[in-house]
Amino acid sequence: MADIVRKLDQRFFSRWWNKASDRQREFLKVIAAIPNDSEEFGVQDIVAASKKSLGNPFTDSSARMMLKTLIEAGFVFRNRRGKYSFTVPMLDSFIHRLSPQAAVTDVSRSPAPPARKTGSFDGTVGKTARSMP
Repeated sequence: MADIVRKLDQRFFSRWWNKASDRQREFLKVIAAIPNDSEEFGVQDIVAASKKSLGNPFTDSSARMMLKTLIEAGFVFRNRRGKYSFTVPMLDSFIHRLSPQAAVTDVSRSPAPPARKTGSFDGTVGKTARSMP
């Protein structure tokens, strides 16, 4: 099982992670730190968790804007009014496995994913994965 997880980290999750900016990665780490984040989370959960863990926490407004950006990039989706989830199962587990250094060095050495046309998965028909924020 450990070998499968390692391969998923290297070949799948790292590609998702490399698409995110530094601030988006910070935001995703905050979400992953929320209890029961694998089920769903809300803006207030994110704001509260960021106040505990970040020197520059997210405000309600900045969290909403970041969620919108991450929805457009395909990282999260809106379950229902005010509730969100990761689009990729086990993404939170991958984030937990990252050390601060791994997020900067090991994962960033992974090759960039090939450009692909996106479709209904993230709602950005016509954009390529590399052109998304």
